[in-house]
Amino acid sequence: MVQLFKAKAEYIPMLAKILKEASYAVGIEWELAEAKKRLWRTFKSDPKTCFLVRDGKHLIGLVFCRTFYWEKYKILWLEELAISGLQQHKGHGSQVLRKLGTWAKKRNFDWLELAASRKILSFYRNNGFKDTDYIVLWKKLH
Repeated sequence: MVQLFKAKAEYIPMLAKILKEASYAVGIEWELAEAKKRLWRTFKSDPKTCFLVRDGKHLIGLVFCRTFYWEKYKILWLEELAISGLQQHKGHGSQVLRKLGTWAKKRNFDWLELAASRKILSFYRNNGFKDTDYIVLWKKLH
């Protein structure tokens, strides 16, 4: 059974390797330096919502989030959820989402939200996430 532990800054280099490895499985290729920057920015902005994922004594992943408010709602935005390659497809990600949901409810969050690659939409849908009327649109500026 997985457990969530508060992330610490000194773990970010190791967690970046997990993010790089796990993202590759869904077709996203991170440079290690960029993965570190991404995790570091999220950690600096909201460290209380960033967690290590352990299975027993083994570090197997991460879940990094941010808090934001929209209208009257307190929202936990899931920035990154990554489970190391050899530990994928064993139910760990689903356990993480359940534990994160319990953690968020205890802290009076109203919603857990995210943007996801099309390749993993079924994972989130199977874990109770619903499609919304909103979609994420991007326009590259550089």
